[in-house]
Amino acid sequence: MTEVKTYKLLEVCDLIQGKRINKTNDGEYPIYGAGSVIGYTDDFNCSANTIRLTGKGTVGRVYFHDAPFWLESGNFSVEPKEMIDKMYLYHWLCENENNISSCKKGNILPNLDLNMLSKIEIQVPDMEYQINAVKLLQRLKDDNDWFIEKVNKQIAALQELKSAYENNIFESMRQNANECE
Repeated sequence: MTEVKTYKLLEVCDLIQGKRINKTNDGEYPIYGAGSVIGYTDDFNCSANTIRLTGKGTVGRVYFHDAPFWLESGNFSVEPKEMIDKMYLYHWLCENENNISSCKKGNILPNLDLNMLSKIEIQVPDMEYQINAVKLLQRLKDDNDWFIEKVNKQIAALQELKSAYENNIFESMRQNANECE
């Protein structure tokens, strides 16, 4: 039987706040603000395979970055501690995004309330279970991505076929109109 321990969220990970930077449109590395890319820079403060949690504006959104980037001050990088696998933590955070986003204070420009966030509980199974769960979730994601790609290709093919039929119908109508003249 898998052993599961209950922790407070901030007992299993550290939150590291991003840093301000002068924004430019030049540079190799994207700068992430509270939501999306807000500029580029020649430096990065987060390496590849980093979990990002928004702390201002769109509070509680969770992202995983597989390339280096600059983390602006409206965000946190999430660093797992030894008892939890990084990808397990990422999937857990995604699944609990609504709970996390409710940990905010302020109305006009809400920000993440770390005191409220620290009270969220997380059940952590043993490492073997976590790794197997992550493998299963990745396989499901890969299958889902494959399915979506196939469906999108089918939609594109059907749209082309529809356009071809419409063009043929209108061309036939023009030819018939010309013959009637």
